Amino acid sequence: AVLTASPDHRPRPRPRDPRIFVRPVQRADSGEDLEFKFGIVSRKVDLNVENVKFIRVDKRASNATFDVKVKAMSDNEIKEWMDQYDKDFPLPKSAIIGRVSAKTVTCDHRGLYAVVYGKKGEKGFSGRRVFVSVGGCKDDDKDKRNLLIEGSEEKGKVVIFSRRFRPVKKGSAIKYRFVILKFGGEIKAEEASFGRLDKKFVENDLEASYEVYSKEEIKAFFEKKGFEPARMPDFALVGIAEAEQATCYQNTKYNIGYGDVNRVVRVKVLGCGHRNKRDAIIFPEAKERVSIHVRPHIPFRQGVATNIR
Repeated sequence: AVLTASPDHRPRPRPRDPRIFVRPVQRADSGEDLEFKFGIVSRKVDLNVENVKFIRVDKRASNATFDVKVKAMSDNEIKEWMDQYDKDFPLPKSAIIGRVSAKTVTCDHRGLYAVVYGKKGEKGFSGRRVFVSVGGCKDDDKDKRNLLIEGSEEKGKVVIFSRRFRPVKKGSAIKYRFVILKFGGEIKAEEASFGRLDKKFVENDLEASYEVYSKEEIKAFFEKKGFEPARMPDFALVGIAEAEQATCYQNTKYNIGYGDVNRVVRVKVLGCGHRNKRDAIIFPEAKERVSIHVRPHIPFRQGVATNIR
């Protein structure tokens, strides 16, 4: 039998025009200054700086402000800008460079924003989301955490704490913690589970290890994090999920579980595009995507030679 494989030449959706380039996560510590750039390019139309906006999209009440400056680039500036990158695509017709800055950022600056060009629903609209992370700020959902802990007088109640979104750079090491609390009764590491939601096997995928904390160790852990729970749990499992190198195959959802309690975590590997959602055989070292085509049902006749292609 002969099995052939060929590159995947199926048509891809055309990129949106204009296109917005900006890093999806911007970080700064509380009290520091924040500044980052974004670019907008078009191969078809002349861009207008008046159509550029930087807006907040998470609907949180905040008095935080950003200074946004935009500038249309000349043809020479576009060519010099593109020469810095080893790209094989043609020069855009027009481009805009933007700069977003904030002096002495606070926890109010933390949130989800978007760089927008044009009006939503109209031709030529484009948008790109940006998450501003401010170090040193405690999560403002302490009340939500204590709502989970309320009613913990019920023996055997389990609560899982973990951030639902985990960004990481492609090629860098992944390491993050999550906590499983148990109110009443002992906690056992062998009853905890961590794995991919899609159930696929990926070489060098994230693996979790666990450490059991006593009541005194939990108290010290929470004091370090600045969190005061409504009731101190009896036991806790502190889990660490890690991998030596982040790849695009880890750009998916993982599930943390203990008994009947589950929490889904989304790992976002920065630098990976949209992957084909269809089931595929995973080749971790493949240089290009391949698709294998073979008939699912092939009839044979006794005594007659048959070739499979």
